[in-house]
Amino acid sequence: MGGARFSGGSGQGGFDASGFSDIFGSMFGGNGGNVRFSTSGGGPSNLNDIFSMFGGAAGGRGGASYGGSRYGNPYEEPPTPQRGDDRKSKITLTFRQAVKGATVSLRVDGKQFKTHIPAGVKDGQKIR
Repeated sequence: MGGARFSGGSGQGGFDASGFSDIFGSMFGGNGGNVRFSTSGGGPSNLNDIFSMFGGAAGGRGGASYGGSRYGNPYEEPPTPQRGDDRKSKITLTFRQAVKGATVSLRVDGKQFKTHIPAGVKDGQKIR
């Protein structure tokens, strides 16, 4: 009667946590008799619901759910960065800027950009 029940799916044994009712009662302000947790078996269980009872997500893992990635599937790779369009512009540097490097402002296709010119840049060199 009462106590918290924890059970696994697919024929896995359960766990009767009725002895912990005083702990759950002090945490949730009740007698702890209504706490139930079970899994359907298979892969890792999603513990977000039980962690939300404690006031947060699964261990504060920066948006990732327990047993999974922030991308939804626990086996999913994060998206690969995509290359942007190349921007082309010509600028004139002083000798000192070319030798020491500098941060310069460029206007390309009507948009203003700031970029760093590395030290030792050569005439006609492409930079990233």
